[in-house]
Amino acid sequence: MGISVNTKDYDVVGKRQQILASIAMDSSYSYGGEAFDPNVLFGLPAGPVSLILPENPAGYVFKYDYTNKKMRVFAPAPLVVFEEVVTMTAGTTYDTGTTKYPMAWPIYASNANQALGLLPKGLNPVTKTISIDMQSGTPGTRATITSLDADSYTTITISYITQAWKEVFDNLVEGETMAAGATTTNGITFTAGTPDTISFISVGTGFLCGLMVGLKLSTTVSAPKPCQKGETTVAGEYALDWTNTSPAATTMSVVTTANWDAATATIVFNYLKKPAAGFLYDRFIEEDSAASSSQVYTHAASAALVKQPLLWSTPGFMPSVTLSTTSATWPIGGIGMTVGSTTQWQPTNWYQKTKAVTAGTWTSGTGVAASLTVKPTYLWGLPEDVQTKVPLEIPDGTNLSALNDVKLLILSE
Repeated sequence: MGISVNTKDYDVVGKRQQILASIAMDSSYSYGGEAFDPNVLFGLPAGPVSLILPENPAGYVFKYDYTNKKMRVFAPAPLVVFEEVVTMTAGTTYDTGTTKYPMAWPIYASNANQALGLLPKGLNPVTKTISIDMQSGTPGTRATITSLDADSYTTITISYITQAWKEVFDNLVEGETMAAGATTTNGITFTAGTPDTISFISVGTGFLCGLMVGLKLSTTVSAPKPCQKGETTVAGEYALDWTNTSPAATTMSVVTTANWDAATATIVFNYLKKPAAGFLYDRFIEEDSAASSSQVYTHAASAALVKQPLLWSTPGFMPSVTLSTTSATWPIGGIGMTVGSTTQWQPTNWYQKTKAVTAGTWTSGTGVAASLTVKPTYLWGLPEDVQTKVPLEIPDGTNLSALNDVKLLILSE
């Protein structure tokens, strides 16, 4: 049914026609806006109207889309969405799903008891991974999740930062691509050596507070694992130094024999630029090192505060060390997983889920060394600490039938 008109009063003010109207919303909002053509609804002459000024009842914000002749509705949204269950629609090769809110940064994802690797847009998922398109080029658009049809995931459980956290979205760069080791558009550089170095020296301040990497070598796609700085990595890993001094930038160290600069190599980056000041700068914790005990890692605490992660800087992974020919960096999945004997981590005391303002904790499967030292990087705090919040368009299907007397003013030539 969409929008219906309750009342309408006409006046002429100078050379303009003025309409005071009351409208009612229906029980299932259409994401992108409800059709609202004032020329049809109010019998106005053809052509654009000068102004449509709706009121904002019950905490909602109404905005008229003049180009598409739609009334869009916005509302306060959560900064962090914890473990949203996204329904996947089956396709021939790949399945897709859409998040409830526009995304500004992923945290982790899983299906049943399997933590999933996260890939930036532009790379097709392989088994036990998903590709995430945050649609950052069209702000306010909800993210698309893609999985391999052969994995038969009917749902994906995902946690993420929404675009309501304005400072995060303002500093997001999505899908920046490096081909064959060539310098990217924004100045990410590749320097061959032992090891090879990828530097973000020309990106903003040169320093990042979030990084997510996807790799395609010839036809093989993977989500490489971030290890702590200084590690001598092997294929499929990179050592991440957030505040390297030479060069003075965030850098990635990659074993030379991995051939990330080969002619057939494509590296795709999602990253968050670290501002010179502000919340992202002040709340950044680099490599909060601690050893787990009996499969439980507890965030380090100071005398002044207890650490709760708010934004995870390496989506989908708990950074650690290289062990022989493989990595001790293991994927992160949902709080509902049964980790058992697997090499996975899951949050067990996360404020967004438990509302407990005590030290954040994570539990690993017994396949992870019981006393493994991990070094995660993150922003600490609680959602209510964030000041740069903006309303987001309400989700598709929202029941707005209680808004049955929304006043608006229309001015027409």
